[in-house]
Amino acid sequence: MVKKEKKEKKKKEKITYIDDGSTVVDMSYFGGKPPRPKNEDHSVSRARRIFNTYIDTMKFMLLPMIVMLIIIALSFLIVWLIL
Repeated sequence: MVKKEKKEKKKKEKITYIDDGSTVVDMSYFGGKPPRPKNEDHSVSRARRIFNTYIDTMKFMLLPMIVMLIIIALSFLIVWLIL
């Protein structure tokens, strides 16, 4: 009778993490009012910054939106011509 030799388990290397003090999000103001960023431009209002972000996003999405509208219009035209 041949005994099966037990394979020795390889020990996993323990990963050590080094905290460099950086975080993804600063949680120091959690539950309170967030501090203002140091490099914030005070001459531009918050509403204006939100509007500028919206306009920049719309400029970025304008070409794909036009392409999709053309595809939809052509598909409706083809279906109308077939029927």
